[in-house]
Amino acid sequence: MVHTQVEHLSLAGRQPFDTAAQEGQLVLRLEGPGGVLLVERLHLGPTCDRPDTHGRAPLPLADQVQGDREQPGTQPRGVPQGRNPLEGPQPGLLKDVPGLLGIAHVPLQGGPQGRCVATYEKPETIPLSREKAGYEFAIIQEIRSQELSVACIHSYRRRAGRGNVKLPSPTPPYDSDSVSTSFLEHLAARGARIAERPEAPEFDAPLTFGDVPAEYRAGLEGACLLDATDRGRVRVTGTQAPDFLHRLLSNDVRGLEMGAANRNLLLSAKGKVLFDFDLCREQEGIVLSTPPGQARPLLEALDVYLFAEDVRLEDESGDHRPLEIGGPGAASVLAGLFPGHGPLPAHSTIELPWNAIAVKVNSLPVAGAPGFRLDAGSEAAGLWQALEAAGATPVGLVARDMLRVERGAALFGVDVDENVYPQEARMEEAFSLEKGCYIGQEVVAKIDTYGGLNKRLEALSVDSDEPVARGTKLLLEDRGEERELGMVTSWVYSFALDTGVVLAFVKRRHQQPGTTFRLGNTGAKGKIVDWPIRCSPTT
Repeated sequence: MVHTQVEHLSLAGRQPFDTAAQEGQLVLRLEGPGGVLLVERLHLGPTCDRPDTHGRAPLPLADQVQGDREQPGTQPRGVPQGRNPLEGPQPGLLKDVPGLLGIAHVPLQGGPQGRCVATYEKPETIPLSREKAGYEFAIIQEIRSQELSVACIHSYRRRAGRGNVKLPSPTPPYDSDSVSTSFLEHLAARGARIAERPEAPEFDAPLTFGDVPAEYRAGLEGACLLDATDRGRVRVTGTQAPDFLHRLLSNDVRGLEMGAANRNLLLSAKGKVLFDFDLCREQEGIVLSTPPGQARPLLEALDVYLFAEDVRLEDESGDHRPLEIGGPGAASVLAGLFPGHGPLPAHSTIELPWNAIAVKVNSLPVAGAPGFRLDAGSEAAGLWQALEAAGATPVGLVARDMLRVERGAALFGVDVDENVYPQEARMEEAFSLEKGCYIGQEVVAKIDTYGGLNKRLEALSVDSDEPVARGTKLLLEDRGEERELGMVTSWVYSFALDTGVVLAFVKRRHQQPGTTFRLGNTGAKGKIVDWPIRCSPTT
């Protein structure tokens, strides 16, 4: 079956869905924010009988769809709310769907009773014309044999213009959640206390391994070992991939040599940070390593700008299970794990052999200090043990945040979001003022030339060691009136200052060291201190 969603329709009802498709017919449904509407049957060649749901949720009936529309809440933008929405079969609405989706017929493998309609035998592309832009669609391949009933769903977004959509293999997706859970269980068995990531609450990570002072000291004096197996990865390939990314992203892409890397951003047209990631140029394409949960949104954001270029975007998060080591002893740990290999230059990547597999090693900051990200894929647990044996100390989120806050490293998802200019968060290493045009470049250049930032990220020592919640307001009496002049984004206990420390955006004209604010209703006060509190070590 093929489903297609049209953005600017209001649908209130639908016909009951038939339980089986007839020989030689394909069922087409039109979907909108309000429900599902049966449109028509298309004669496209052999199809399969609709399999039983086998535990999958049944399709909604008309009364359920109508009930959903009556729920309170705002309606999606761009959806007209007329009195007479479309109802019943609409056989003329999308007559060109077969040509639009490039339907091809492939026999079902492995079952004489199964037949299906699919759009692929192997990955391919579909040209999309400008007049057909603006839809979203999904290919649903339903297969039925004597012993198996499967539904594989793949969604794609249409582009405004002419471009290519790369269809994935019908192989079931890599179960990354189960791998993450298994690895966390492995760490929990080694003493880790598991908790939500502050930057991505839907992801869990070690909070501590039971001795926060020792973990902090390892990052300060030795080598800390961090779980980063929930990071995402987007691979960008094709002959025009470097040019495509170079004109979108804030930092250099086209000028990077093979094996070189940098921190990079995708900004909004207003110059604010939408995505923060690490970019590396490899023989197999350009790799973007994202914070947890950001790979798919980044891919979709890039896809908006893809038209007819020879560029392919692939989410490879399921195969990306990196670990990180940082601190002044990180290079020694790396040398112990890979004897015979010399120092790795900053912002570079190399593949090194380990236990009969290739480990990708990237040189980049970790918790605000020079470090490395190592990716051995499914062998993450074994690599973790090997790094421990080489001298790295397992470290949780508590010590990580202590280290990064003292060293002046903002964290995307906590200190940085879509309301922040990169200069406000001190992210100068993540954008270029020399490379020419990219999204948001005019705003970034104007701020660099004329200044005028309304706020900037600062560190404040707190006269209490009680935690201060993210979002707490900075209050200061100014000209006889108490004003809100900033907002807290992070809090840690600082061993360097022996008290609590917050990061906060502070409005201009109030950013001088020594300026003291009342921290909301906490009863505590915060004073701006020189930042970074500790200088980053060298390896």
